[in-house]
Amino acid sequence: MKNLFWLLNISYKRHRLLKYLALRNIEYWQKQKGFTNPYMSFDEICEKLKWNKTELDIIYIQLEKELEIKQSVEKADNILTITAKGILSYSNRKYFNFYSKSIIVGIKDLAQIFIPVASLIIAFLALTYSNPKIQKIEYKKELNNIEINIDSLKTQMKEIKEGIIPLQKNNLTKK
Repeated sequence: MKNLFWLLNISYKRHRLLKYLALRNIEYWQKQKGFTNPYMSFDEICEKLKWNKTELDIIYIQLEKELEIKQSVEKADNILTITAKGILSYSNRKYFNFYSKSIIVGIKDLAQIFIPVASLIIAFLALTYSNPKIQKIEYKKELNNIEINIDSLKTQMKEIKEGIIPLQKNNLTKK
């Protein structure tokens, strides 16, 4: 999972690298902090951005391919500076905007998955909880029908008893 988030953040990390190289370049040209050159070594970058060298290599490859940063020709191979195209990319927030858009697209994709699943779960729960209520109503109707039937049978039995008892009295009196 950590690797997935790292891959999502790679555009943001490219933006951060361009930012630090651009600031270093600006400070150099303004002669601040006593910089004698606009270059930063891999070690300085890793220390400042709290990355390891593998991360920096992966990020560096894409930026060098786009000609946004370059290695120093006169210095050692692991010293970098930003190009004019890199400053333009940083000021236009090229990689930061790409990072933001990828997060928004990811959220939309998750919403497209979550909403149907959530609605299915809610519908299932609604049917599950409403079903006992329907059954209770049906049971109450059946109970009412049974009570009505019992009452009608009681009245019929009463009528029959009333009819039989007088017949028995009539039969006893005839003997």
